[in-house]
Amino acid sequence: MNNINLINIFSVIFITLNLRAAITSLGPLAHLIIDDYKISEASFGVLTSISLVAFGVFSIIAPMFARTKAMFISILLIGVGLFCRSFFGSFMLFFGMGLIGVGIAILNVLLPVFIKSWFKNVANMMSVYSFCLSVSAVIGVLGHYLLGVLNLRLVMFSYAIFVVFAIVSFFPHIKNNRLKKTKSVKFLQGFKEVLKVKKAWIITFQMGFQSAFYYTVVSFLPLFMQTKLSSHIAANLILLLQLLAVPSAYFVPRLFSKVKNKTLYIFCICGLNIVGVLLVLLSDNLYLMILASMCFAVPMGGIFGISLLFIASKTDKNKVVYLSAMAQSVGYMIAALAPFAFGLLKDFTKSYLFGEILLLVVAIVVLVLTKISNEIKHI
Repeated sequence: MNNINLINIFSVIFITLNLRAAITSLGPLAHLIIDDYKISEASFGVLTSISLVAFGVFSIIAPMFARTKAMFISILLIGVGLFCRSFFGSFMLFFGMGLIGVGIAILNVLLPVFIKSWFKNVANMMSVYSFCLSVSAVIGVLGHYLLGVLNLRLVMFSYAIFVVFAIVSFFPHIKNNRLKKTKSVKFLQGFKEVLKVKKAWIITFQMGFQSAFYYTVVSFLPLFMQTKLSSHIAANLILLLQLLAVPSAYFVPRLFSKVKNKTLYIFCICGLNIVGVLLVLLSDNLYLMILASMCFAVPMGGIFGISLLFIASKTDKNKVVYLSAMAQSVGYMIAALAPFAFGLLKDFTKSYLFGEILLLVVAIVVLVLTKISNEIKHI
């Protein structure tokens, strides 16, 4: 392996480690953030939603920018966002999360392009990419365990270490005046045809609702479990969920491409979301909460990979970039509504019951849309 390949591998790894930790770190710290910044639970839901809105807006325009410059600026934006959210008041908390969302959104779109441009074995590196995304989610949850050493604000900023690693690993790419390069693209030119296709919207909604389920669970499951168990046990259960989601992110999509009865496979994987919601809704038994976390882990780690397979396999190479941008942009806009709606229901009703029922409905919709998306032959 030559030095260029090694540098590129480190770039992929360290950049990807920034793409989920800043968001998944919020859930286990929820009560402390709400108390420290003096915000409501609905406002806490907006913290996740504001990043998802940024995903939606900037995913669709990311291809307009020169790749190297856009990736470098996006890494910096995540770092600045972490600083803003950690050391100032409530306004900067939301502003910082917005900056983090913009940085992640652009990197979500451009990092796979980077992989395709620099690696011969794209499939292997995409597996590394998917694996590191799940590891990033785990790293976010682990921040809770630093509270015995650091205060809340320093814990929220601690993820900036991965920004430093990303900048160092990516530095060789910004030499030779590459940051001065520009790219001219006619905005939305390639999207008109895809936007008119009903099947493309089905896949987009599938991406949106599975993302809505994922980010709502990541944000609010710790809070909900803390009403039944101690905060320490709740944090451990979320950590268990994220740890189990790591192998799921790798194996669930790979098995999906190989199994003959894909409909049964979809019902089994997506059905685990429904089982998980019912367990946390109807019981406060510790062992059933552990089982619920295990149920959530499999689909939450794997359904995103299945969504990416739908995007890649249901259209030709000339349209895939447009379907991808459409699915991520509109899909994350849909996802942005869910955490806010969940928090709003809690604030109005003073109970998690209606939010859990909403989450159950979303889980059922994910199952139905995943089944329909699988039946689409070509767009």
